[in-house]
Order: sequence, then C-alpha cells, then structure tokens
Amino acid sequence: MKILLKFIINIIVDRMILWPFYYPIVFLMKEVKVNNVSKTNGITLLAINHGRFRGDLEILTKSGFKVYKMPYRWQTRIFHAYRNLESKSEFKIPPDNSSINIDRVRVRKYLLHLLRKIFNKKSIDCAIGAGLFYNQDLDWGAATTSIGYPYVIFHRENLVVNKDTYLDAVKRAKLLNEMGFFGTAIVFQNKVMKGVYDKYSGVSANKIHALGATRMDQYVRDVRSKKNTLNNSRITLFTFPTSNCILPENYNNFGWHKLHKEVHTSFVELAIQNPEIEFVIKHKGVEWEETEALLSELSAFNITNLKIYGELSYDTHKLILESDVVTGFCSTALLESAIAGKPIIYPLFAEADNSRYSDSVCFSDALGMFDIAKSNDEYKELLIKRALDMGMLRTNPMARGTIVQQMINRIISDNDMVEVSEAELNEFFNNNLGFFTNANRLRVKQIYFQDQEDGTASSFQKAKQAFDKLLSGDTFEETKSFGTQTALEVPDTLMTLSKVREYLGPSLMLIAEQLEPGEFTAPKRVSGGYKIIYLVDKENSKTPDLADIKNQVISEFKKRRDDQSLRNYLEDLKSWYDISRNLDE
Repeated sequence: MKILLKFIINIIVDRMILWPFYYPIVFLMKEVKVNNVSKTNGITLLAINHGRFRGDLEILTKSGFKVYKMPYRWQTRIFHAYRNLESKSEFKIPPDNSSINIDRVRVRKYLLHLLRKIFNKKSIDCAIGAGLFYNQDLDWGAATTSIGYPYVIFHRENLVVNKDTYLDAVKRAKLLNEMGFFGTAIVFQNKVMKGVYDKYSGVSANKIHALGATRMDQYVRDVRSKKNTLNNSRITLFTFPTSNCILPENYNNFGWHKLHKEVHTSFVELAIQNPEIEFVIKHKGVEWEETEALLSELSAFNITNLKIYGELSYDTHKLILESDVVTGFCSTALLESAIAGKPIIYPLFAEADNSRYSDSVCFSDALGMFDIAKSNDEYKELLIKRALDMGMLRTNPMARGTIVQQMINRIISDNDMVEVSEAELNEFFNNNLGFFTNANRLRVKQIYFQDQEDGTASSFQKAKQAFDKLLSGDTFEETKSFGTQTALEVPDTLMTLSKVREYLGPSLMLIAEQLEPGEFTAPKRVSGGYKIIYLVDKENSKTPDLADIKNQVISEFKKRRDDQSLRNYLEDLKSWYDISRNLDE
C-alpha cells in the first residue's frame, strides 16, 4: 500500500495535478476557536505542523487573528514524492547531485502552485511554523516565501539552561547558516537564543527577534488572578527521561539513570504513604517508554491518589496553578512554576551531584529559586514538609478568601503597568542586601534525655553516658538509643536559622551555629531534661551579584510595592471609618 501511494504521489507531483492535495486540505483545514468563538483583526494565519504549538494558536486567536490548522497527515504525505529518504541526515543539506536535492526542486515547485491556490481560497495572509529544523516544514515554508507570503517561525527549542544546551544552540545556529533561512522572521522566547543566532546563524539581524513566549502573557494574567489557587492537596512531578538535556554525543557516556529511578520511585512511595494528598505525574511523551516501564513495575497506575497525564491530556499551566508543590528536573515547567510562586523541590543527588556532569545540570546558576534536595531521603522529606508548610491539609473558608483576593487584586492592579527603572532596582538591591543574602543554613540532629519523676539525676546520667560514647568514637546514630524517643524529630535537611530555632529553641540554635560540621555539644539543660546537639552540615551566607538574581529582585521589589499599596489603602480605610483601639480598656 505504501509503495502504491508513493507511486501515485510521484505521478501527481510530476504532472502538477493539484486537486488530489488541494481539495482534501481545504476541506480538512480547521479554524482555531476559543470557547467556540471566532473573531478577526483582518489577518488570517495558516499554522504549519500545528501540533508543535503549545497553546500559542489559541492565544493568537484571542488576540484577533484568524488561525487555520494545516491538516498534518496531508502535509507529510508530500514526503512520498522523495524517492530516497533513507539518508535523513542529508535532508536538511543535500548535495547538489543527490536524489534528495533533485526531488526537492520537484516538490517545492509543486507546493508553490498548490499553496498559491490554497492561500487564495482561504484568504491566508501569513504562514507560521513552530521550529526551524522540522524536516516536514522546510519545503512548505520555502514555498510560502517563494509565492510572496511571509513565513514566521515561533521557534520552540529555546531551552538554554546549562553549558551543554548553550553549545547545542550554537551548533544548531551554525547548521541554519549552512542550510540557509528561507523564512521572513524568527521569533525566539529569550535574548540568549537571539544572541546565539545573531552571531552564528548568518540570518540578517532584522529577521531575528526575542519577543517571549506567546502563551506566557495569558499565563501571567492567570497567575495574578484567582486561578492561581492553593489548598488543593496536590503535588506535581514533571517527569524527565534519563537523557534529559544531555547532548546526543554525550548520552552514550552517561544518563540520569539513578536519578530518574530514585525520583520516580520516591514519588510513588510518597503517594502510597499519603493517601490524603493527590500526586500527579505529567509527561511530554518524549522517551516515555522507559518511565512508563518503571511506573508499571512500581504499580503506579493502580494507585488511586496518583494521576498520570500526557502532554495533551492536561494543560501544563493549569496544572501548575492548581498544584501546591512542584518538582522535576531540567524542565521549563519549573521556571513557569517559579513565576506562579510555587514551592519547587529540585533533586540534586545521584548523577546530578557528580561534578563530572555539572555542565549537563539545568539551572545550575539559578538554584536559589528551588528547594534543593541533596539526597533521596531529603527529597521525600522536603516534598511532604513543603506541602505541610503550604497548609495543604488545612481547610479554609473559600468564600472569604475569594473576597479578600479580589480586594487585594483591585488595590494593586495599577502597579502592574509601572515598569521598574534600573536606578530603582539598584537602590532597592543595595538597601536590602541582607534580604538577598543567602542565609546561613544548618543541618542538625539532637538527642533528648527526658527527666524522670525522681529528679534530674537519671536524665543527666544518661546524657553523660551518651556524651562519653560520642567522645570514644561511637556514631551519633549508635548513641541515639540512649535518648528519649518522644523528642520532636528534626528534619534531616539544611534549614535556615529561624527554622532551626523552631526545633531547638533560641539558645541551642546559637550554640549549634558555632559548631563545625561533625562537632557535637556536651549535654545542655533544657526544659524537662537534657539535649546533645550534633551539627551534620553547614552552608554559610553569601550575597549574589544583582545581575545573577535580577528577576528575583524585580519580583521582590514589586511585591513590596504592592504590599505598601495595600497598607496605604488599609490606613486610609481606618482613617475614613475612624477605627481605633482603646488600649486602656
């Protein structure tokens, strides 16, 4: 059947018979509608390879463009006109005398006539694509510009999160230089990618633009609205394959195999242990088979409070906004979660903690946005602890919360239109260096010896006995059996001093701060007994450069500005209604 189809399509192309492609394409072209509504600003777009867009077509439709989707199966059927596609590596840059290049001339000549007829029929003004290097798009884009219509590419592959992906972007830009660019304009999502292509692609600078991600405008509006919800009892893992952000030439040497297994196994175990919380795994379908096999082995598909969604089965932005805690590795979904102010747990253990692979670890220069888990146990603990910190398991009066949120949104909405100047930002940063300085963090353990009814002697003797054991070389874990098991368990993770204070009290916190990793205290008298404190690890404070945390500083500036607006409003309200407290009563 495939051979017959290939034979027929070659006859169609050679003889320039348009109707076998024209009528099915025109009939099957679907207009993108949002809420079954279509409106137009007078410009009609044709989306080539429409499945590669992520919500962008709907945003363009909301903005007033009429958008048609090219029927993908009919778009790719033109490949049958190529007599030899075995050498796919040659497709982008075929030798002049190759069969691929000879067939390319035939195909583009045919598409030139076909598209002119389709564009006239549907009043198409412009064609758009989602990537520079999709083989199935190259002929259609080149034919579009050949008949005098603009072809604009909203390039999807914009992830530059480590040294490896930057080098890959450079490599691709150089490839485009060899291929040649036949489009009208390229829209990148960030200035880093624009800079790479400005330097290496050979494309004229006036054709390269950094305009952000189309879908992000609506997302930011949703973040600022009531759609950014909490208390849904949901933890979401944006899954990742073992090859995530590893260049193909390096993948043979290593992959995130151990990290991948431990993260997914821990996530499933937490779902089993916490049935009151909804756990969600979201995947993109890329190398999904390996992850699917692991989840099947763990019986994850049978856990009632664990939901597993593919790329198209649940909108990523909607999922982020409805989640209380987010986790993942090397995914832009983590950055989008940070925009929404979600706690993000980032696993930095197994292969990710090996300095040999540091160039392949994503977001290594922006880890301050995340809660870093340095071990599998710490990963599990942080996920649940952050969930509890968010108050997931507490009920809130939803009606009151909605009213309050609406009032706050109204009060601070005017601030959204005011940009932050560089001078304001520098002054704010210098005046708040303490805030942006990474706080000292301690990882501590304790042994508690509770007083008995007959006095303090027995508890002190136990504490002294444990202390002597530690001095003689016994480990802290071995010595822990001397203590009272009813003591509050300190989380086995690095914590800020304020968090350490919650568990140890102010005096012991100050003592712990003076210890060096591996040191322990003598028995210290506390309410109801004695404690021995052991310092496992310490991270000292440091102040980052403004350039490295600029987005964080801008966010904090706006937050404080909004807070001040709210305080001013409340003070005005108090004055208006003459509200006061009688402290003498």
